[in-house]
Amino acid sequence: MKYIVKCLLKNRGRLFAVFAIIFLGVGFYSGLKATKPSMIHSAEAYLHDSKVYDYQIYSTIGFSEDELVEFQESKMIKAVSGGYEQDVLSLFNENELVLRAHLLNEDVNSIYLLDGKLPEKGDECVVDGEYFGDFGDVIGEKIIIIDNNEEDTKDTFRYDEYTITGIVYSPLYLNHQKGNTEIGNGKLNSFFYVNKEGLDFTYYNVAYARMIEEYELFDASADQKLEDDSKTIRELVLDIVSSRYTNIITELLDKKKELEDTLSQIESIDEMILNPNIYFNGEEDSQYLEIVEMVSKKNEVVNGIEEINSLLDEQSLDVYVGNRTDNLGYSSFENDIDIIDGIAGIFPIFFLLIAMLICATTMTRLIKEERTEIGTLYSVGYSKVAIYVKYSIYAFIPSFLGAGIGFFWGNIVFPEVIW
Repeated sequence: MKYIVKCLLKNRGRLFAVFAIIFLGVGFYSGLKATKPSMIHSAEAYLHDSKVYDYQIYSTIGFSEDELVEFQESKMIKAVSGGYEQDVLSLFNENELVLRAHLLNEDVNSIYLLDGKLPEKGDECVVDGEYFGDFGDVIGEKIIIIDNNEEDTKDTFRYDEYTITGIVYSPLYLNHQKGNTEIGNGKLNSFFYVNKEGLDFTYYNVAYARMIEEYELFDASADQKLEDDSKTIRELVLDIVSSRYTNIITELLDKKKELEDTLSQIESIDEMILNPNIYFNGEEDSQYLEIVEMVSKKNEVVNGIEEINSLLDEQSLDVYVGNRTDNLGYSSFENDIDIIDGIAGIFPIFFLLIAMLICATTMTRLIKEERTEIGTLYSVGYSKVAIYVKYSIYAFIPSFLGAGIGFFWGNIVFPEVIW
């Protein structure tokens, strides 16, 4: 044993080289292979706690509170939440930003409060911690809705300024890039959340649904199941909102008929009837004044009919159902972990092959250099097995230590660094 220890110390440089290359090879391989499940586990924990949606549903006529309640009563649904999203040009710290406003909600897509507090008033908001964190302490600062927005957009916001009360993370945004928009330069800078009292709208323009069935996150078969089940969700929602759509069309048609009847009455008035001289009190006669007032509204009635016709042409009923895989952050994260897993299956192999080559080369050179000692040991009675054991110990110790330490080092360091 003393002889083996002496030989180990004598060749410690070579043994360290073997240790180092095996340490790196095993560390790279185990660390990269551990990164995907580690990242998935972290993301799953966050998204489950945040009650991330399974389906994001849009309707061309929006959603009423009663329709969401009816949707909630379906046996497939665990929770439904109505939302309102509005992209807006805004000013913050003299920077013009394109932000997306969201309604606060606890049932689906609940936000994570990093600092401050949630809004208590209509003119208060919380903002994206990832983006606004670069500005330092923003609590107490204001987001200003600028005049460059279209009238419909400005009318959506009940206040011109919103005071920041906190910074948050949102499960809707898992990526540094927040998405695209139809205003500004086409790029969404960030987002903010307000109370329902902060926006002025009649119907929710989006609905989020969580299903009773658990769809595993970041799983290809679960993603496909989500896609397949979306057809059932669309039919269910379409059936719910169709009643209100029918009422909208009926009301427009009734209003159009009323205006057309009024127009017919106006056009049926003879020019002689408009002669004030045939009335007892002339131009001051009440009947004459009533007829004149009716005729004067002809253009208004015609414009009203044209406006209703335009509204009827614009009216359509359709439902669009997306699922969480359509979310930019979710899909980007899923692509990232797949890329890392692909690298883990190829890149570390080069390290392992180099490790094998260096180990073989080192041990071969060591044995050649010590062939005189091997002959001496053999001549004084040491068996071949004993000599094999000596060099097996040389190879085993740095390999075992390198693999063991590299495994734990890679599992700890690589997921953290890549995350």
